[in-house]
Amino acid sequence: MAIGPFENSVAWHLNESDPPAVSGNEISQSAYSGSMQQILRENVGNYVICEFLVGTQNLERKEGILYSVGVSFIVLYSVYNQEYIVCDFYSLKFVTFLDPETLARRGINLSMIPQLQQ
Repeated sequence: MAIGPFENSVAWHLNESDPPAVSGNEISQSAYSGSMQQILRENVGNYVICEFLVGTQNLERKEGILYSVGVSFIVLYSVYNQEYIVCDFYSLKFVTFLDPETLARRGINLSMIPQLQQ
């Protein structure tokens, strides 16, 4: 079940629904066809668990609502901290998508988050 992207409240987005266009960092549909960026872009608004390789052996785990996807970054909205986390795409190794039943078992009700209501 996909949940649409929530209303923007990040200052650097300038109250637009999409991130600002950055020369050289835009995702072209044909260039990224079949890539991880395309998969993530199609799932903006879903709750994800991301694992990043830090150094040579350490995995750092971040989770939240996938808010935005660029060529070299992703932005997660942390439900627990109510913060936006900008993450380096190139250290991203694994992405786990959670279904609604798993979210409910973890006590996460996305419909109760004001930014997600349409």
